[in-house]
Amino acid sequence: MTNGAFPREVREAVHARDQWCAGCGTSTGLTIQHRRARGMGGTTRDATATAANGLLLCGSGTTGCHGWTEDHPALAALLGWRVDQREDPATVPVWRAGPLGGDWSILADDGFAEAIPDRLDPGTLADVTALLRRTP
Repeated sequence: MTNGAFPREVREAVHARDQWCAGCGTSTGLTIQHRRARGMGGTTRDATATAANGLLLCGSGTTGCHGWTEDHPALAALLGWRVDQREDPATVPVWRAGPLGGDWSILADDGFAEAIPDRLDPGTLADVTALLRRTP
């Protein structure tokens, strides 16, 4: 991999897997969030440009749910939208909203996702999703 940018086939796999924003469930204005950041100037770490490290969010790095993730890294980490540099994105659960609710999943490097049981109690999850709705 060159700088951690997602190759075309990975971008296509992430769009096919997610189809809507993991934060608010919209299907418009979607961009791919690097769950584990590339860092300034990029990276040579292979896992940075995999489908497990990509997540569809609406907006840009400064707007929508994508911007919210950048502005609220600790809360985004609770949701699995941000992953610590020491962790493998393919092992960190991620919350993904959808038109009919949402679920916790493990995202695979092959572009698929496996649903897993909730990892936050419903009260905490309700607090976080309420915050998502209030925060531009």
